[in-house]
Amino acid sequence: MNPANRIGDNLRQHFGAEIDRVDRAASRCQERQKQLLRADGSRIFSDLEHDARASDAVAEFDAAAESVGETAALAIAAAEQDLATLDGSDPIDSLKHDELARAASLATFVDRDAETMIPADVARRVRSLLAANDRPQLAVWLRSLTRILEARRGGAASDPAALELFTLRRDLEAVFSDTKAADKRRALEQRISSAKVLTGQVARRRRELDGSEAQALAEMRRQYATF
Repeated sequence: MNPANRIGDNLRQHFGAEIDRVDRAASRCQERQKQLLRADGSRIFSDLEHDARASDAVAEFDAAAESVGETAALAIAAAEQDLATLDGSDPIDSLKHDELARAASLATFVDRDAETMIPADVARRVRSLLAANDRPQLAVWLRSLTRILEARRGGAASDPAALELFTLRRDLEAVFSDTKAADKRRALEQRISSAKVLTGQVARRRRELDGSEAQALAEMRRQYATF
């Protein structure tokens, strides 16, 4: 699919109602602006009256644009929060109610063992739990190992013991990995991108309505003509 078409499709998928609202507001503004001119393009009203009516027409669009802009800003904030939650998800959150209760009862003991046992013994313990698929204990061990490795950050490359713990954490993370996380991330990033595109399109429509877009293009052509 053409990239421009894909962007347009994503935009309408996420913000179709907002696009329609902006289009309607822009159409009303353009219609009111036409009513200020005769067929030959001359002004019907005095300059003062013309400018006041033209300003009112654009102000109506601005009200709609402001509301749509707020919607886009809220969508970005919510999607960014969801991304942060996705990145900081805790394996404990994936446990069922009875598993959660068991994990809570084991937390203190696992923390103590993770701190005091040598990595080789930790590895044997965790491997046996992996074989048994003991999710409550695995979740607690993953949390404990993550905490320990954060405190020992930077030691994996030179410390075999730390490397062993990193390997264990990676295997534990695989147990609790969200198989749909990539799709969720892609959808959230797409929504953020679409919200930014929407904001840009609203700003462009505003420039078209007040004439600044045409003025900028005319100035650009004038500058290029001098080369």
